[in-house]
Parts: sequence; structure tokens; C-alpha cells
Amino acid sequence: MNDSRYGEQPGYDLVEKYLDIAGVIVVAIAVDHRVTLINRKGCEMLGLRQEEIIGKDWFDNFLPAWVKGEVQKGFDQLMRGEIEPMKHFENPVVSVSGEERIIEWHNAILRDAGGNVTGTLSPGTDVTGHRRADEELKKAYGELERSHKELERVSEAKSRFLSAVSHEFRTSLVVIRSYADIISQKRMGEVNEMQRERLRTVVKQADYLGGGPGPVHRQASRGGAGRNGLGQERTRHGKHLQLHASARASRGVKSAAAHSCAAASPVRCRAVITSLSSSTGRNLPLS
Repeated sequence: MNDSRYGEQPGYDLVEKYLDIAGVIVVAIAVDHRVTLINRKGCEMLGLRQEEIIGKDWFDNFLPAWVKGEVQKGFDQLMRGEIEPMKHFENPVVSVSGEERIIEWHNAILRDAGGNVTGTLSPGTDVTGHRRADEELKKAYGELERSHKELERVSEAKSRFLSAVSHEFRTSLVVIRSYADIISQKRMGEVNEMQRERLRTVVKQADYLGGGPGPVHRQASRGGAGRNGLGQERTRHGKHLQLHASARASRGVKSAAAHSCAAASPVRCRAVITSLSSSTGRNLPLS
């Protein structure tokens, strides 16, 4: 095929038969943009008969308007020898029904007997399905990445929330634990056996909630809450409360108790003590 006038060459019918059984599209385009050859596969893609395609301007009739200028410019540069043919080139073509298909072309230069460029011979493969699958995969990956970032944001917000809740909860437990220790040691007055037993229950429950395997500790420990932290805070607050208890012993148990609970809000102390003592089915006297 050294001439664009394929029909005049000996053996053309045999070549055309070979092209028709090929599993790819084959198109020959002359320097003036006319289609000089197209096989059966190409006709099926365009939805036209061969005689309706041969002689037509390839770029005006079978390329979408949005790529026509760019592809035609590259073709003209190739015909003038200004650029080398690309081994692989993709561009869409449009069928008679208006459907666009993406074709991967492998271009070869055609020359006549004198070595002059007469056009191109381009086998092509329809890769529309592959490219659409690639786009869907990219879209799915983008959605997955956005979901991952959203999960990270939610997880971070949850951690901050649990850390704040843990801090507030442990602050109350520290004061209550220290308060219970001081009362049980009779630093604020006499304590009978029933009161002492209930104070032990409060201490036990406070230790469990502050450093044991309870649900609050399991979540909050990831942010640093645990038995050691509660113990350290309890020691510090305990010393603080003991100093005030000694200084105010003459004013009575009720005055010292009100002062110690003020550090963590009286309402909060009362609610937590009630909760701790009620877990055993008994109520601890608060005054």
C-alpha cells in the first residue's frame, strides 16, 4: 500500500478481505483529510456503509467538534514532516448516531513510489469501556479518600470529646475520693460503722470508675486517663483537703465538707456520691 489509490493496486481485494477479518479498526486518511480506506470494523463503529465513508473528510465528519482542531493540526504537521508519528494516540470519534467512542490509534506513514507522503494508515482499538472503567475507579477512589478523611475527622472529634468528659468526670471523682478518705479517717468528726462501710463503698466505686476496666475508663484511657492519673490527682487534692480540714476543724464537719466539694461543684459531688452509693442499694448520708 504505497499509494492512496488502493482500489487500483493489484491484490487490493485480497488485502481488503484480510482487513475485514481483522479484530481492529483500520482507517487510511489522505493528505487532504479524505478517507481512502476503512475496513468492516470501522464501518460498524461509525454506523455507516463503506461507500458512505470513503471520500469524506475524516476530521469534519467523524470527529467531535471539541477535538477536531487539535487532532487535525497534529495530522497536518505529520504530513509536512514537522513531527514524528506517535506510536500510541487516543482521540474520540463520533458515529452517525452521535455516540462518541475513544479509539487508541497506531499510526503509520504511507508513501508513494517516489517517497512522497500520501497519508496515514491507522489501526485502532476501541478502548471506551476501559477508559470509562478507569474514570469510575478514579471517582470511587476519590470518594473513598474523602470518606477516610471524614472518618479521621470524626475520630479526632470523638477523642477530644471523650478526653473532655474524662477530665470533668475524674475531677469529681478525685474530690469525692479525697473527701471520703478524710471522713473515714475521722478528721471531720466521728463516723459510725454503718457510715464507715458506706464510705468504703464510695471509695471502692470511685477507684473502679477512675482506674478500673469500666466503660468510661476504657474509652478515656486512650486520651491519658487511668489509675495512675487518678491516684496522683487524689494525693494532691487529698493533701489540700486535709490542710483545710485541720484548719477548719473547729467549724464543724458540715462547713469543711461544703468547702471541699466546692472545688468540683457541690451539685456534681452530690450527684456522683448518690450514684456511687446507690450502686450497692444503699444511700450514703451527705450531711
